[in-house]
Amino acid sequence: MSATPQRGKRYSDPRRAARPRPASVRGRRPAGRRRVAKLRRLLRPWVLMSVVTVLVGLGYLLYYTGLFAVREVRIDGLKALSAEEIRTAANVPEGTPLLQVDTAEVAARIGTVPRVFTVNVERSFPSSLVVTVDERTPVGVFNGAEGPQLVDGTGRAYATVPKPPDGLPVVKVRSAAPDDPAAKAAVDVLAAVPDKLKPEVLEVSAEVPGDVRLQLIGGREVRWGSTADSGRKAQVLEPLLGRPGKIFNISSPDLPTVV
Repeated sequence: MSATPQRGKRYSDPRRAARPRPASVRGRRPAGRRRVAKLRRLLRPWVLMSVVTVLVGLGYLLYYTGLFAVREVRIDGLKALSAEEIRTAANVPEGTPLLQVDTAEVAARIGTVPRVFTVNVERSFPSSLVVTVDERTPVGVFNGAEGPQLVDGTGRAYATVPKPPDGLPVVKVRSAAPDDPAAKAAVDVLAAVPDKLKPEVLEVSAEVPGDVRLQLIGGREVRWGSTADSGRKAQVLEPLLGRPGKIFNISSPDLPTVV
C-alpha cells in the first residue's frame, strides 16, 4: 500500500534547496541601491565645495567686515587710573574687526602706563575688547628729584604724587629701580616685616644690599642686614622689640643683640 501524503505540508526537494546560485546573481545589487550609490558619488564633491565656500565666507565676514568689529573697550580692575587713560594707551580704533586686533600688542601698549603692573586683553564676540588691569601697589615712598614717588614691591618708583600717602614708609636708596640691588633688598625686607609691626616702620634704608635698616617709631632702629633668612629674622624681631633699647641687630638671627 502506498503512503498517502499528509495535507497542509509542502514537499521540497533537498537537492534543489542546496543548489548554489550563480555568482552573477549573488553579487548583483538592486537597481535602487545602485542609483543611490551613484548619486552619493556625484554629490560628494559638491558638498565639499559648499562646506569650503561657507567657511571662506564666514572667515571673510569675521576678518574683513564690520559685522564683528570693536564697538566697546571694557576696562576692569582700575583703582587710581581712569578708563580713558587705558583706552588711549590701547589705541584700538572703533570699527576695527576683532580678529585683526593683536591682543598682545595692545597689552604691550597698555603696559607702558607707569601705574600698570600686569594687563590682559581678550576678545569678546560679537563686538568687545575686555581689558583687565592689575595696578601697582605702593609699599613705600621715594623722595626723588621731582618730588615724592610711589614705590612698588619690585623697587620701582612709578608715580609722582603731590603728597606721600599716610602709612607708607620712606624708601631711602640711591635709585628706586628694580635693577638696583639695594632698592630691591629694601622692598623685600619691607615685605618680610610682620604685618603687626608694619605700621611702626617709618623708613627703610639700604646703602648696599647687605645692610638694610629700618627706622621705627620711638627712635628705634632695626639692623636687618641682608635679605638672607628674612623669615627667621621676622620671627626673632617681634619678641626682641619688647626689650628696652634703641638698636636691635638681627643681621644674625641666631645671635640677636639689643643696645
